[in-house]
Amino acid sequence: MTKKLRFAVACAVTFCLIFAMVPATALAAVNLRATTTTNSFSSNNSGGSEQVDVTTSGSTITVEYKSALKGVKYRVGLRGIGQNGSWTPVKQDLVASNTRFTVQLDTSYQPNGTYYLLVARAATNTQAQGYDYIGGSHGYVFVGVPIKVSSGNAAVVTYSNMLSSNESKRAASAKKGYKAYKTSSAKALSDIAFVFKGYDEKLPSASTRRAFFKKVSDEVIGKTTDQYEQMLKIYTYVTSNFYYDTISFNTSSAQHINPYLNLKKFRSNLSSSNSVKTSSKKAKVATTCVGYSAMLIALARAQGIPAKLVYGHALTTPWDTWTTEKSDIKKRDHWWVEVYINKRWMIMDPTRGTNATWNRTTNKWEKKAADELLTLNYFDPSMEFFSNTHYIHGYKS
Repeated sequence: MTKKLRFAVACAVTFCLIFAMVPATALAAVNLRATTTTNSFSSNNSGGSEQVDVTTSGSTITVEYKSALKGVKYRVGLRGIGQNGSWTPVKQDLVASNTRFTVQLDTSYQPNGTYYLLVARAATNTQAQGYDYIGGSHGYVFVGVPIKVSSGNAAVVTYSNMLSSNESKRAASAKKGYKAYKTSSAKALSDIAFVFKGYDEKLPSASTRRAFFKKVSDEVIGKTTDQYEQMLKIYTYVTSNFYYDTISFNTSSAQHINPYLNLKKFRSNLSSSNSVKTSSKKAKVATTCVGYSAMLIALARAQGIPAKLVYGHALTTPWDTWTTEKSDIKKRDHWWVEVYINKRWMIMDPTRGTNATWNRTTNKWEKKAADELLTLNYFDPSMEFFSNTHYIHGYKS
C-alpha cells in the first residue's frame, strides 16, 4: 500500500469514527426543516384541558377535539399554507353545545400538497351570527399540524429533527434540577433580573415585590390545591388580561416587560405609556412575550412552583411551517416558560394563548374572542406539536 493510499484510508477511518461518535441529536440538527410523515398526532399531553387528536387512514382524517373553553359554533378543515392561504373544500361546520366532538374529513379529491389542519371557534352567539368568525379577526383555536395529501391520501407531517433537537436541549436543562427555580428567598427572581431593569418608575424593594406577587397569586388560585390546576388558573389570568404589543418587540423599542409594574398597573387601573385606565377598574396593559413569561414565572414561584424562562424562535406567522418560514430560525426572538409539576417539566407559552393586541401605532386595543384566552393548546403542549412551531435555543439561568 502506498504512503498516499495509507493516508487516505486512515483519514476515512478517522472520519467514520468521529461520525459514529456524534450524538444523533447533533446530526439531526443539521437540517431542522426536514420532514417525515405519520398517521397520528396529539396536540397536548393527556389529561390536559385542551386536546386535538388527529389520525389518518387513507383519505380519511379523524379529528377529536376537547377543550375547557366554551364555543357555540366550529369549523374544522384544511387551509392552504402561507399568509394568503384559504379554506379548502375539505372542511366541516358544526354547532356544538359542548366542548368535545369528533369530525371526519375526506381528502379523496383534494389536490396534492401540504395544508394546515385548523379548528376555528365562535365563542359567543354574536360571533356565530356572521361568517367572519371562522378565522378572520376572531382567530383560530388550533393551528399547528400540517397535513400532506398525495393521490387523495392524507398523512400528518412532522419535523422529526426539530423535535430531536428540542428534546435534547430540554433534557440537558432538566439535569440541572428544579430547586434553583423554586426558592422564595431574596434570589427568587435573580435569574431573570433583567426584566426589572431600565424603567423610569421607582420600584419597591425585592421583598415588597415578592409579597405583592404572593398576594396576587393567592387571589388567582383561590382555594385550588392541585398544582396543575393552580398553573392553569395563573396561565388563564395572564393570557386573558394582558394585551400583546404588536410593535415594540419587532422594533426592539420600549418593551414593558417588568412583571411587578404590569401587574400593578392592571390591578390599580393606572394609565401609563403601556396602559390605559378603564371604567371596569382594571387597566388595559400591553407587554410582549418576555413580559407575559415573567408574570407567569413570578406568580408560579410565589406558590413554590419551579418555573424557568426559555428562549428561542417561533414561527413568524401562524400560517407558515418550518418548510416555508423565511425568518432566521436561529434568531432569538421569542420567550416562554417551563414549570415543574408532577415530576416533569411542562411547557407553557402564554403569548400564544392570548387573544388581545395593542397596536401602538394606531392606539387600538382589541380582543379577538370574548373576554377569555383564545386557546389552551400552548398550556402543556405535546413536544410533537410544540416542535412544529417552536425551536428551543436555551434557558435563562
